[in-house]
Amino acid sequence: MPSRQERKRPLAWPRLLILGLTIAAVATAVFLGARAQLETSKQRAELLTMGFVVLAMLAGGLSLLVMSYRRSRHLEREVARRTNELRETASYLDNLIRHANAPIIVWDPKKRVTRFNKAFEKMSGRTESEMMGQPLDILFPDDNRAACLERIEGASAGEFWLNVEMPILHKDGEIRVGSWNSSNIHAEDSKELIATVAQGHDITEQKRTQEALARHRDHLEELAEERTRQLNEAHEKLIVSGRLAVLGQLSGSISHEIRNPLGVIDSSVYYLKMKLSGADAKVQEHLSRIKGEVVKCTSIIQSLLNLTGMKKPVKGPLNLAEAIDSAIAGSKIPPDISIVREVPDCEVFVNADAEQLGMMFKNIIVNAVQAMEESGTLAVSVHTENKDWAEVTWRDTGPGIALEVLGKVFEPLFSTKAKGIGFGLSICRMIAESHGGSIDASSEPGQGAAFVVRLPLCSRNAE
Repeated sequence: MPSRQERKRPLAWPRLLILGLTIAAVATAVFLGARAQLETSKQRAELLTMGFVVLAMLAGGLSLLVMSYRRSRHLEREVARRTNELRETASYLDNLIRHANAPIIVWDPKKRVTRFNKAFEKMSGRTESEMMGQPLDILFPDDNRAACLERIEGASAGEFWLNVEMPILHKDGEIRVGSWNSSNIHAEDSKELIATVAQGHDITEQKRTQEALARHRDHLEELAEERTRQLNEAHEKLIVSGRLAVLGQLSGSISHEIRNPLGVIDSSVYYLKMKLSGADAKVQEHLSRIKGEVVKCTSIIQSLLNLTGMKKPVKGPLNLAEAIDSAIAGSKIPPDISIVREVPDCEVFVNADAEQLGMMFKNIIVNAVQAMEESGTLAVSVHTENKDWAEVTWRDTGPGIALEVLGKVFEPLFSTKAKGIGFGLSICRMIAESHGGSIDASSEPGQGAAFVVRLPLCSRNAE
């Protein structure tokens, strides 16, 4: 269908026809005028022939002119149709890009924005008009800008993007993440780069979901590890409780049966020492050895009874310095072991049972003396940096405790000593926990061990 301009344009072929007839009329008039002036018939015949030739030429030229015009009009209509089709195709492609759900951006070889669509406007918070001709770097967060521009250079150089993740800085400061594909547009010679097109999809919510799932997974793993640790601890405590239950049943029945013979042996040794006071050194040595072993057996029985029959502590204000001094004075400390006290001048009171606290400190001293093999230094210090707790640290200069067994030293029946039973430190932990406190061990092999007892503070007049 002719366009509106074509319908308004006046037809040209009638004009051409009128022009041709006019030329023919003029030629005929000229011909007749010339004929009237000729005298001979021969001249008139030649003129007539020439007239017919001229008319024929005019008729042929007019026919060619009409055909040429018709061809021109056909080409004009074809060009107009093709132009309209191209215009409609361009409009279709423009709308397709502009309203596509996926964000699309185009930049030139100088890395300036030449086009992006509605989806990219939504992702970046910027309109196409305000970004037109702007450099790409303003679209990226500061922390990722250099890496993103390096990616851009790679794409312009021919690197093909396939699901490449790159962040986009929203105008309000939010960082959106897109997964991008790219393609380069070249001139007809396939050498000159015209533009680069990147198309992608916003995966910000997907990334957030993945991160949330990862955090949830890590949390579940932590919970699983914590529950596993708790189950292992409960299992170990159950085993210990079972052992203690068996020991408790045995200790009550056999302690009396063992203590009586030990008492007889101890009395006999005492009697023999009086009767054999003049005996040689060898006899006296054996009697002392028997006496020492009786003391050890009695101590083991008492430790067993303490472990399986520990009474509820009777707590009250207790001067910590006096408790430490009493424990040191009541312990058998070899002369080659030095005691270093670092106790504050001010009185420090804890809410504790004096007898049980003394037992705990004595067990720690015995353990340190045995570890140092009767030679070294045992330092005790008191700190009250925390207003609710007092910390008593006992540090020896023994060989230390191996890291692989450090966590087991408070378990009943566990001992690193060849002749140890494994009751002392277990009793220490039991006493510390019954007082609402704790005891921890630390060590570096070859540099001694330290035991830190934490006990709740109280005022001097607390009940």
